[in-house]
Amino acid sequence: VHILGTLNVTGEMEILSSGSEKIRIDSTGGVRIANTNFAASTNTDELVIGNTNGNRGITIVSGNTSNGSLFFADDSVNNNGSIVYEHNLNDMRFNTNAIERLRIASNGQVGINTIIPSATLDIQDVTTDNSVPVLLLGGGGNDNGDLAVNSGEILQAGHWDRSTGTFTERFRFGTQGALGIAGSNYGSSGQIL
Repeated sequence: VHILGTLNVTGEMEILSSGSEKIRIDSTGGVRIANTNFAASTNTDELVIGNTNGNRGITIVSGNTSNGSLFFADDSVNNNGSIVYEHNLNDMRFNTNAIERLRIASNGQVGINTIIPSATLDIQDVTTDNSVPVLLLGGGGNDNGDLAVNSGEILQAGHWDRSTGTFTERFRFGTQGALGIAGSNYGSSGQIL
């Protein structure tokens, strides 16, 4: 394989293979792979890969017990933010301020502020003063609601015991809108306990 590098009249380095350009390094140090002039933003084009013809992508390869990572740094912290795929667990994690904040486990469960999610969506509070809600819903409007389940399903709320993996129901909205609070047969039509 013969790779030829040439310097064009605008001061850009072009790397050719089989007579066509494959990589370009421009006068600002920006690198373009498989394109010559695509620009999304002047603030984000230090590395541009691909072109507008067909599918494109980037692959990060690492060992089956290692991590594949993308880090975000600044002049004071080398790993302020990161996206990490843990191959030994097949989990994807997202870190901000150098701390894991969100994890998608291999079984599809999502944890926010927990590294071992116990539910489809497991949200844990990180505040120590209880000054903000753990979950704040909004935007559903008067016709769509902010919290909903599929038609025909019961909306239940209760307590989850992490140590035993058991749920204790405390109240429910029945399929017809009845409210039940802590009873063996609550939630039937028209019943409020």
